[in-house]
Amino acid sequence: MLNQSLFVYQRSCRRAATLNNFAVSTTRYKSTCPITGTNQTVLSGDNNSNTVKLQNIPKLPLLGSFVPQHSGVDKFDLSKTYDWWLSNNKKFGNFYSIGFVGMGKGLLGTTYVLTDPDEYMKVLRKEGQHPFGAVMTEWPIIKYYKDGGTKPGCSAGYALFATQGEEWKRIRRFMQTDLLSPDAAKGYLPAMIKACEVASRGAPSHAKSINDYTAQCSFDMFSGLVFGEFPGLAGGGDKDEQDVTFCKSSVTAIELIVPMLVDPSERILNMLGIKSKSYSTFLENFNIARNIALEKVER
Repeated sequence: MLNQSLFVYQRSCRRAATLNNFAVSTTRYKSTCPITGTNQTVLSGDNNSNTVKLQNIPKLPLLGSFVPQHSGVDKFDLSKTYDWWLSNNKKFGNFYSIGFVGMGKGLLGTTYVLTDPDEYMKVLRKEGQHPFGAVMTEWPIIKYYKDGGTKPGCSAGYALFATQGEEWKRIRRFMQTDLLSPDAAKGYLPAMIKACEVASRGAPSHAKSINDYTAQCSFDMFSGLVFGEFPGLAGGGDKDEQDVTFCKSSVTAIELIVPMLVDPSERILNMLGIKSKSYSTFLENFNIARNIALEKVER
């Protein structure tokens, strides 16, 4: 239960960090996806009346499409990811393949991007019972849970992030039933309403630290739902130092994921069994957050 709850909180924190709330959806080529990977590829409508043509952005091995002079893509800047994705959409349309090393497939990092929600629904309908998820590309978290072995929640975390089979389905079904189902969600409303009220009062004082603010908003609601206590971090009042540490550690760890994904040297070091400075920082902060959560559960 701890790991599943942390998973929900971590995903909410991701919305405050770098790439996580961009208005596109990505999927890699697989046999169940209606994408063939050629220049003439189309995504067919249910009635075959509409098609969306695939635009192939130039790619380089290990560098993907991150060399603007070669690909025509704007320089990738983690501080301006919303603008970056919008620029791609204007240049390449609603359906294109881009080299996103660390996230995509193979040496080119081939990733398919679809920004038309109506068309993307057709992809979702064809994914089957064991769909591919973008979290499966996040090797730092996968490595963390794999290395954790028999520690509490690590086997479930590994199944959620690294697999597509029956174990993933079993844990996901548990989450959807006990944490995400409509009936369960009704019980969240009091904590959500209180969190929103407190967050609204504290918003002006966080004008220069929006990442910390959104993490604290998530933590207030998360604590109310899972631990039965309401710390009120986002309100700007008195704060428990342990709660503040939990939020800062979570955000610090999560914000490192995308930079590690897009840096080829990070993946090479990982393949060689070498912990980079970034991964060591991620590991330290992720451990701090999980240890604090374990303490709360044991109380």
